[in-house]
Amino acid sequence: MITWFLRTSGLELNDEVVASVMETKPQEIFIYLNAVSIPLALATGAVCYVLARWIAGTYSVPRRERAALFALAAAAVVCLNIVWYRGLPYNVLLPAAMQEEVFSQASKFPMHSYKKVGTMIKDYYEITTRVLQELDGLKDPAELASTCGEAEPVTLLIHFGEALRADHLPFNGYERNTMPLLSRLPGIISFPKVASYATATRESTLGALSDATVEGRKLHYSGFMSLFNKHGFSTNAVLLPSGSVHDMPAYRLLKDTRNIVQIPEDEIYDVMNSLPYIFNILEQGRDQRLVLYVNNLGSHPAYYYREKNKVFLPDERNMVFPTMFPKQNIVNAYDNTILQNDEFIYSIIEKRNYLLWSCISRFGCLSRQFITEYQR
Repeated sequence: MITWFLRTSGLELNDEVVASVMETKPQEIFIYLNAVSIPLALATGAVCYVLARWIAGTYSVPRRERAALFALAAAAVVCLNIVWYRGLPYNVLLPAAMQEEVFSQASKFPMHSYKKVGTMIKDYYEITTRVLQELDGLKDPAELASTCGEAEPVTLLIHFGEALRADHLPFNGYERNTMPLLSRLPGIISFPKVASYATATRESTLGALSDATVEGRKLHYSGFMSLFNKHGFSTNAVLLPSGSVHDMPAYRLLKDTRNIVQIPEDEIYDVMNSLPYIFNILEQGRDQRLVLYVNNLGSHPAYYYREKNKVFLPDERNMVFPTMFPKQNIVNAYDNTILQNDEFIYSIIEKRNYLLWSCISRFGCLSRQFITEYQR
């Protein structure tokens, strides 16, 4: 399965890939569970079982020779992987598009990469543990001198939606109106040239929730929630399940949030499922100064959207054999996810009369008066 993943994705096995594998969530695994992969896995298991029973029934293998037998079996598996990875002869069983676009990319089996897996996993745990310790030891921004002149009830909602491209939004010149609801609202501001802090979620959220920048990747202060607590805001967060202590280290920067709600695992596919949790927080804080941080899947593969958002067709969400389909089909599916994000964001704005939308850079864009006082 590792060989299959590397072969079809064209990735090199490195620290980032290992970190992604170690933190894989069930919904990401489900992308690869389909009518092809499941029967293949079952067939492989059945063949192994029958072969093992046949060997056990036919031959009496002394205990001292079992290690050699296991080594021989492992060598056979490696040889099969090498043959397949080099495009021989199993290419003929796959569509021509995959043979040309995917299987022709590699020239040799990356045996050197597999040798490094153990070291990479060890380094992953050591580095992540060190990062978590550093996050816990950051200075508290609330200890800095600051004032807040915002006296009236106000809501600041920071939505961290996965994998949304600026060049697929109508505000930035995209030919499709992927956000028809928000396009009708006055006062929408788009920042088309903002670059993500990193490509992986576990890193990009780290940059967005701290005072780190792309140029200066060192964190000096912990998350901004303690700053809001200091000035009397109700602090809230609606988050995806974190999986393990090593997953999503940026969540450590939200530790001062007084009310944290985790979306149940079986509800995270559809971003609309998080609306009841958000609405409940908004209703309870209607007469307060309130800040709410939301992190959901958004346009993250595997692309999910409801039937009414299935507008751009034909669409294709197959992440196992992406090269079997025209690229435009996958783009259509991606744009449909933005339509659902549009409905999601619009529903929140419609729910609350006055919402302040903001992107976080260092600690702010909180409100003009607030950030002016903070900088001062």
